[in-house]
Formats: sequence, C-alpha cells, structure tokens
Amino acid sequence: MSERTQRFVIITGFALLSLVLFVIHFLAFHDLQLIFIYTLQDIAFLPLEVLLVYLVLERVLSESEKRRILRKLNMVIGVFFSQIGTNLIDRFLVFLVNSQALGKELSYGEDWSKKSAAAAARYAFDYEYQLDYEQGDVSGLKEFLFKNKPLLVRIMENPIILEYESFSECLMAVLHLAEELEARTELTGIPAEDQKHLTNDIVRAFRLLNKSWINYMRHLQTKYPYLFVFWVKHNPFRNSRQSKPFLQ
Repeated sequence: MSERTQRFVIITGFALLSLVLFVIHFLAFHDLQLIFIYTLQDIAFLPLEVLLVYLVLERVLSESEKRRILRKLNMVIGVFFSQIGTNLIDRFLVFLVNSQALGKELSYGEDWSKKSAAAAARYAFDYEYQLDYEQGDVSGLKEFLFKNKPLLVRIMENPIILEYESFSECLMAVLHLAEELEARTELTGIPAEDQKHLTNDIVRAFRLLNKSWINYMRHLQTKYPYLFVFWVKHNPFRNSRQSKPFLQ
C-alpha cells in the first residue's frame, strides 16, 4: 500500500468514525439541536487546540532536532581530536614557556563537575599564553599540519560544523596556521617580525583548541563515560612537556 493510499484510508476511517459517533449520539438523545451546539462549541475551540498542539509539537521537534545535530557535531569533533587535536595540543605545549601552570589548571579527573569544566574552559581561553618560537619544533608542526590538512578541510566542509561557532573558529585558526607555515620555505633563522607573526597564529589556534577540547571532554563525561575515563588517563595536559605518546 502506497503512502498516498494509506493517508486516504486513515482520513476516511476517522471521518466514518466521527459520523458513527454522531449517529450514536442522535440515537441516544434524539436531539439535533444538542448535537449542533456541541459541534459548534468544538469548532470554536478548534483553532486554539490546533495552536496549542502546534506549539508543543514544534518545541518537541526543535529539541529533538537540536539533540540530533549536537550528537552528529560531537562525533565530528571526536574524529578531529582523535586524529589531529590531541597531537596538536602536544606540539603546541612544547612552545609554551610554562606549560606546567596551564596543565595544572586543565587537568581533570573522573569526579570532574560541570562547574569546574566551565571554569577550565574559561581559563583556557583567558590564559596569557607565552610562547618561545625557538623552543618548539616549527618544522615538525608544519609537516604534521600539511599531512593532516585534507582531513581538516573535509571536517570544515561538513555543514554541521556551522552549528558550533566556537569549534568552527578553532578549525579556521588551525587552517590559517597551516597556510602560514606552508607559505614559508624557511622557518628557522627568520626575522623577529615573522617569528612574532607565527607565534601569534599559534597562540590563537592553541587558545581555541584548548577551549574546544575542554568542552568536548565535558560532553564525553556526560554522554560517553567510558571514553572520558580513557582521556582522563591520557590527558594531553597531564605531565606537560614530558613524554607525549600521541605525537606522530
């Protein structure tokens, strides 16, 4: 049975059911005037009932659609961090003059609360990042970003990313850094002005990346505790500037 036929059968069935109920009402009370009064009363309230149903359904459908979009979005964010993001945090931390201070504030455990997660996200964004250009592996960073640029572009092309402005800004900052590094054949011994420019690009990407990471960890803690436990053990901010098993 086609969808059109099913719709016709349903409409016809309800119409016949209504007719049968009117007949039963008449046979029981033999009063057409009473039937007319109640019918008119029901019709008078019909627009209000339709409005109430519409508002409730719209709210329910809107919330359902929002949850569906967030679920897909966090799946994309998860791919980004598992393939690129955590490695990128490791590489950025090497540039940081005092990574232990940042690592202390952004470390988390299984008892992490919503309040502490929000505070950590604010701290990651407001932190005064002091980077030493000569201290990090700029060439390795360039190679890593070049290798993963196709995945970055594919993630950025996903329309679902536009629903999350904070993460899309993070991706844009990382892509911009990749383009700045690719545009230079030499990355060591460059003028101080160029070093400052690249350092600022790293800071921008690092700041947004850290905030997105903390928000993603909060999502895992709420929805996927077993994944959160894994990242508690492998938190890139724990033991900063020491061995980094996720570097590629």
